Amino acid sequence: MEDKLRHPIDRSSSLKALVIHEELIQKQMIIDSIKKVLAQLNQIEKDYIKWRYFEEKSVVATSMELGYSEKYIFQLRKKVLDKLLIPLSGLLVM
Repeated sequence: MEDKLRHPIDRSSSLKALVIHEELIQKQMIIDSIKKVLAQLNQIEKDYIKWRYFEEKSVVATSMELGYSEKYIFQLRKKVLDKLLIPLSGLLVM
């Protein structure tokens, strides 16, 4: 009994730890969902995402880099977004 009195439970730290734990679980779910969706993309789709979004290239530069017409790049964009939006839309409510 004396031990509990000398070391009171810090409830605010416990609550903070619980909140952090729940945030980590949510973030891991997001990462897992993104990995799953990316695994379903073919190499051209992955290359499109790399050049257009990570390298921040224009549509023209992306089409030149990938060797496809701008028209095809726009079609590819729609195809990729359709693949990404449906599975990842459930994450928006988190």
